[in-house]
Amino acid sequence: MYKNNKKIYLIVFFIIILICISLFIYLKLSKNRISINLNKEEIEFIKNTKDIHFVGQINYAPFEFVDKNGEYNGMMIDLLRWISYEYGFNITFTPVNFKEAQQMVIDGKADGISSLFYSEKREQYFDFTSPIFFVPASIFVSNLRFDINSFKDLNGKKIGMQRGDYAEEFLKENNINCEIIYVNDFYQAIDKIVENEVDAVIGDEQVVWYHIFSMNYMNKVKIIGEPLYTGLNCFGIHKGNTILVNILNKGIQKAKETGLLDRLTKKWIGITYLPEKKDKINVKILVLTLTFVIIIIIVLILVLINNLKQTRLIKETTEQRLRKLIDSIPFIIYLCDQDLNIIEYNKEFISFFNIFDISKDDNPRIINNLTHYNIEK
Repeated sequence: MYKNNKKIYLIVFFIIILICISLFIYLKLSKNRISINLNKEEIEFIKNTKDIHFVGQINYAPFEFVDKNGEYNGMMIDLLRWISYEYGFNITFTPVNFKEAQQMVIDGKADGISSLFYSEKREQYFDFTSPIFFVPASIFVSNLRFDINSFKDLNGKKIGMQRGDYAEEFLKENNINCEIIYVNDFYQAIDKIVENEVDAVIGDEQVVWYHIFSMNYMNKVKIIGEPLYTGLNCFGIHKGNTILVNILNKGIQKAKETGLLDRLTKKWIGITYLPEKKDKINVKILVLTLTFVIIIIIVLILVLINNLKQTRLIKETTEQRLRKLIDSIPFIIYLCDQDLNIIEYNKEFISFFNIFDISKDDNPRIINNLTHYNIEK
């Protein structure tokens, strides 16, 4: 019986450990999980807000651009329109150059900018949504140049760069001393490579390739090496507007779950730049692990129940044996508590006092006062 109890304690210990592991995995899974339903505060915000105004870049295809028909289009614009439709708010857009777009949001003249790479420096001036697209940034040069093979070769060179681009932060952080030729967008920067007005451009790959293929520059411009960095393209929101950030994050999450982001990527560029696919594999592993742990817990609980039944059976068997032993003694045996209530007795006791209302089963009953019973002897 002692060994059986020890086994039960061991099973309980393992169940507690596995429950702790399950809770840890669950918290890990739910950490990045965002509810896609709006709360009361967010619903009230939308109800009380007439228009949500976004600014964006004129020439930043495929993310955002003014097309040949004068319509504002692109992946980020499509996503914002879809979120506004899903959650029932009106959204307006104003295409401007990148530097002006940032300043309008900082000054409170717009609620957000539709494409902005996250950085710690920018976080001082903007609130960011969760990342939407991953944008590699690489060096582009003329096909005729062979003297630039890495970002270190940019020292002393003329670099074409759109105003307000993250590439300027990158060059300063890496102590690259170069002459920056500012332009309004990547299209103008690439045009300056073709016209031999700059030595190189650090450009966002999807945007630059879009312009290269549109202008038939394939034999005039080439890419150098691996990407220098990968930008996290987010919606940049006016600092302090956390309710709007939360609404957009829920919309982004919903777009991921419904497959809309994949469809937008295929629509505009045909391939995906979403490294979070790797994270999804990790989530699957965590889910499988959690399922396996829960199954083990269920099995252990069933084993525990079975062991408790066996322990109870052993205990009952022991008590029955003791009862038979006491009843087999040919003398009167009884036990009283401090109030003189008889709490234990044998069959010889019942037979001798001829107590008629004692049950015939083997379970002892408390006799509160012997004089209350019909005693013939």
